[in-house]
Amino acid sequence: MARPVAGLRFALAAVGAAAAFALLTGCGGGVSPVAPQPQNLADNAPTTDFPPGTVFLTSSQIAEKFTYANLRYHITPVTVPGAIHRLSVVYPGDLTNGGGAVLTATTENDIFLNTTSAAVGTPTTFQTNLDKSTFISVLNQYNGVTSAGKFPVGTSFSSTVASYTNLIDQDQLFAIIHAAAKTGGTGYGHEYNVFMAKGLDTCFDFGPCYAPDLGPPTFQFCGYHASIDFTDLSPTHVIFSIIPYQDVPGCGDNGLTGDSVTNSTATTLSHEFFESSSDADPNTGWFSDDLGMEMADICANFRATETLNAVKYVIQPEYSNSLHGCFF
Repeated sequence: MARPVAGLRFALAAVGAAAAFALLTGCGGGVSPVAPQPQNLADNAPTTDFPPGTVFLTSSQIAEKFTYANLRYHITPVTVPGAIHRLSVVYPGDLTNGGGAVLTATTENDIFLNTTSAAVGTPTTFQTNLDKSTFISVLNQYNGVTSAGKFPVGTSFSSTVASYTNLIDQDQLFAIIHAAAKTGGTGYGHEYNVFMAKGLDTCFDFGPCYAPDLGPPTFQFCGYHASIDFTDLSPTHVIFSIIPYQDVPGCGDNGLTGDSVTNSTATTLSHEFFESSSDADPNTGWFSDDLGMEMADICANFRATETLNAVKYVIQPEYSNSLHGCFF
């Protein structure tokens, strides 16, 4: 039986065609000005701010036309500053398996949009430490494998997008993911994580936004994980997450340890990673029907000090069915 859409769950089956490098212009009549061409970040960026072997996507790659279908996504909602607190007792909210795909051995591919890895807290370092940690073992009960070592960091990508506003729209994000996936590979063996520069907002075409500069009710989510089919690629299926800049009130560390960029990025990235791993195509895999939440949602308002590969982070714990509570 199909599950009803409820609570924090969002699913959208849409078919669209996108001119990949779509630029936003202001309202009003007249002829729109010619948009400036984005710089090739490879020409002027310090390479030490990116992981070794980073591929710099060109404007022509991003401008390739594409079609997509079957977009499914699940957001991480904004929280009220001060609502985050140290780990304590959590009520049971066991997940049930809807039979959808889970990730068992997936390469993490990071995309830096108008930013560098260093500017957003060097997430590839966190991912490597998570992959080698015991903390990742909470996934074992959901994906049926020993998870440690199964989620390495692969090729990273960098992209620049020019726009007259600070808004990066849905199709621009899809264009960048499409270009990276065409180079890096598709299917459940790859996940693409898009990290956005400080000050950039993003919205769904018909739905919520990440917009800390605008505040509520426009500002509704901190990030999301999703799946999509790019019909011109083979395999067509792509798993991805969107991680805007997290060191803002309502997201990431949310003030508990001074809103460090590293902890803020790490906690939202880990949230999306664990959910995409246990529910790769949102609302089809492991989910709590009683609470209307995925595994990271249940423990999202708690933080704990996690030692990952001998490095300490302050991030959220994750829900464990075997413990009937938050695992850390």
